[in-house]
Amino acid sequence: MSAGSHTCGLCAGKGKKHKAPDMIIMVCEYCEEEFVIPQWRVNQGRGRFCSKECKDQFLTTVRGSDHIKYRGGRQIPGGYSGTNWKNARAAVLERAGGNCEWCGKILKPRNFVVHHIIGCQEFEDPDDGHTRDNMTAICKSCHAKYHKLGTIPKKGGDVSG
Repeated sequence: MSAGSHTCGLCAGKGKKHKAPDMIIMVCEYCEEEFVIPQWRVNQGRGRFCSKECKDQFLTTVRGSDHIKYRGGRQIPGGYSGTNWKNARAAVLERAGGNCEWCGKILKPRNFVVHHIIGCQEFEDPDDGHTRDNMTAICKSCHAKYHKLGTIPKKGGDVSG
């Protein structure tokens, strides 16, 4: 093996060689020790901590918008619980009949997401958002597309995003 290349962990035993990744020095946000990490991991938004232990310890000290897993937004009082939500969700899944209401794919129940067309945070009483007309059963793929693009080109159902 030449200098600057290594056998890929995924290709081990197959004889494939790849250029060694560019390594950079980072400082752990918890213990403030320096550590070396591949550049591609930093590009993915990783590399804040030198170990899982440091990350776990850091997460016990932070709350709210400072937390590493905070995704923003307003907390919905009542959230997705209670009889209103459960009944509306069951009705929407029954209406869908096992098909994604946007792309028409036939899916198993655990692969569906019940999506609010107008987010509950837009209602004065969040429970008002839990209605059959404001909810649609879609596959996880369509749900991801919706949150990335804000809309989904429809093939099937009559629900728009």
